[in-house]
Amino acid sequence: MKKLISILLAMTMAAVLASCGGKGNNPADTSAAQSAAGTAESAATTDPVKPTEPAGTTEPTGTTEPADTTEPAETTEPAGTTKPAETTKPEETTKPAGTTEPTGTTEPEEVTGSKGLEYKLNKGEYGYVVYRGECTDTDIKVPATHEGMPVTSIGFHAFYDCAELKSITIPDSVVLIEERAFFGCVGLTSITIPDSVTVIGRSAFAGCTGLTSFTIPESVTYIGHGVFAGCTELTGITVAAGNSVFHSVGNCLIDTERKELIAVCKTSVIPNDGSVTNIGNDAFWNCTWLISITIPDSVTYIGWSAFEGCTGLTSITIPNSETKIGFQAFSGCSSLTDIYYGGSETQWTKLLTDSGLTGTPTEYFGIPETVTVHYNSQG
Repeated sequence: MKKLISILLAMTMAAVLASCGGKGNNPADTSAAQSAAGTAESAATTDPVKPTEPAGTTEPTGTTEPADTTEPAETTEPAGTTKPAETTKPEETTKPAGTTEPTGTTEPEEVTGSKGLEYKLNKGEYGYVVYRGECTDTDIKVPATHEGMPVTSIGFHAFYDCAELKSITIPDSVVLIEERAFFGCVGLTSITIPDSVTVIGRSAFAGCTGLTSFTIPESVTYIGHGVFAGCTELTGITVAAGNSVFHSVGNCLIDTERKELIAVCKTSVIPNDGSVTNIGNDAFWNCTWLISITIPDSVTYIGWSAFEGCTGLTSITIPNSETKIGFQAFSGCSSLTDIYYGGSETQWTKLLTDSGLTGTPTEYFGIPETVTVHYNSQG
């Protein structure tokens, strides 16, 4: 464009000069005009000098605009196909009345026991021992679990002297009923021992004067002495069939292998078939209903405090097969007046000495001083 303008200006100037020359025919002017035209044309046709790039600069790469891309043609659905309708979230169905969640999908709900019960971790810290605590219920329910762990024991003295207690439900998580757990629960009339229990501690139910019957389950392998001591209204003791350690005969609780009489009740009769050879410690403890008793010939040992507190006992027959009488065997037998011994006086004296007699028979065995001993033979 600049070149074209320069040419046009030169031509215009030449024409003007020519016109002037025609009037005055001045060759110098013509020559000057031609020279000016040539100079203008030369200036117009010459390319301007390209400015030099500053040192160190280079042409940037990748500055070319990308080719304009064309939108792809919209694809057409093949004939015969239908575009599926947009799916929506199905409405939540209502659970039919009476249906329950399938088992195993949620944690089992912990069964709640009576309020106020106290729980302590057992020695192995794998379960809880339960105690009465501040519970005031008369019908107590012990839960199977507490804070996610099983309740395994009824604690030592757990419900000791709880006179208001009428009944208690023990879960099958419990394996141990500790010593004197229900001692003195005079109002307790109903209790069921679950098949999980293996141990019933000493004097666990002593003094429970409201109990009338008791069943030992098959699972029990240990029962402490004096378990039913002072249960004055107890008339029946039953051991479940299949128990390998204990059995009952004549309403007597007997350790089968040891042939030991463990506990009795108001209707008990000691068997004379040889199944009992010793009367256990506290076996007749506080049996105030007992008036007289004949000990079978098979018995060789009378345990410690075996007849202690039998305030109604007036007479007892002891066979000469007896070899030992335990400490304080007749303590508190305030009504005892007669002892019928199957041997001689010499044998009786030896029996007392062999039994560890120190002091007088009254001091050591609890035999009242007013008792008359009747011997079956002289010697």
